[in-house]
Amino acid sequence: MTRFMTVDKELVKQKLRQEQQSWEEEQIASDCSEAPSLQIWTVGKLLRVIEASGSHHTLTQHLWLTGFLRFCDEDEEYDTLHLCDANTELKSFLLDPNPQLVDRLVLVKNWVLVDKAFRGVRTADSLFLEVQDEKPIMLQPPRELSLD
Repeated sequence: MTRFMTVDKELVKQKLRQEQQSWEEEQIASDCSEAPSLQIWTVGKLLRVIEASGSHHTLTQHLWLTGFLRFCDEDEEYDTLHLCDANTELKSFLLDPNPQLVDRLVLVKNWVLVDKAFRGVRTADSLFLEVQDEKPIMLQPPRELSLD
């Protein structure tokens, strides 16, 4: 059974607000009269929306993802990271995986969902997340984390 770290929800909310505010300020500074709408979802919500809509092509480009980065015990390749929440996991590829991010709650701002479904037949292995952030943002400092 997967064990996740407990997190300080207020600290995480504060960190997300700071990241969102910085992003909005950058958007306005780049000649946007108003910052576009930004959404922050868990990986589970992402997969539920894709399943309900039957497509990932309708997703907004201003969508950030949160989840725990961890190695999947059941995966034949033990070096594959997954972005997980309590009920869902999605295979994820990072450009430069940092060991400090493993088993940590992270925010992924820049990503691409790759769908290798053949003729519309989607399997657990046909979707994966390509993380394009140089380094996902840790939402809670390691010293603040404790095991359940």
